Amino acid sequence: MDFHHFPCMNLKVNNVWGLIGVIAYNLMRYASFAVVPEKGCFLETTRKRIVAIAGEVITHARSIEIRMMNYIYKEVCRVKAIMNSVFTVDANRLRPHDDFKT
Repeated sequence: MDFHHFPCMNLKVNNVWGLIGVIAYNLMRYASFAVVPEKGCFLETTRKRIVAIAGEVITHARSIEIRMMNYIYKEVCRVKAIMNSVFTVDANRLRPHDDFKT
């Protein structure tokens, strides 16, 4: 599916579909700044640097390992730490519901 055609004729469902797409796009743009911090990059570059990394998948004794080069491992750990900081709730940013205008 794409965002040129919405999935159904129900306006509320299409609204949710669009919001999910906006959230996914923004998360991908944030990840692009983790890959190239000074200016960000486009979706294809982000995919190549995060998803398409060279490694060897090894299965042994009911476990799965991914072996990769040291510099790739360090980059994966760096991006993972940045993404974890996005999803960590900062107590200073929490506000009571009364502060928001409805």
